[in-house]
Amino acid sequence: MKILVADDETILADILADEIEDTFDCEVLTAYDGQQAYDFFKSNSDIALIVTDYKMPRMTGAELIDAIHKNSSIDNKPEIILITAFEPGDIAATLKNHSIEVMKKPFDYDHLFVAMKNLLT
Repeated sequence: MKILVADDETILADILADEIEDTFDCEVLTAYDGQQAYDFFKSNSDIALIVTDYKMPRMTGAELIDAIHKNSSIDNKPEIILITAFEPGDIAATLKNHSIEVMKKPFDYDHLFVAMKNLLT
């Protein structure tokens, strides 16, 4: 199983990737902007879950989600958790056509991992 972490805060992205790798015993790809995350997605059709920040350079989390949903078949759409410092309700409203989980920063790892486990089962 592969999980993709996308966040322009490189230290946070690296720590989150390490925690996910240890908790889920899986391969984690780490991207530091939305475009890099999208490039990883296009070249790795077996990504099961994406944990992405909302506000990133080159492509926002919302733009990333739109691009993934427009350019993937039903069979290879990953589950997505969007993490944001903005109000989750506002973000969820703009992405209402996509099935995603939205979490507010700062987030609790335990809460994130429960959400991840629920989406992956």
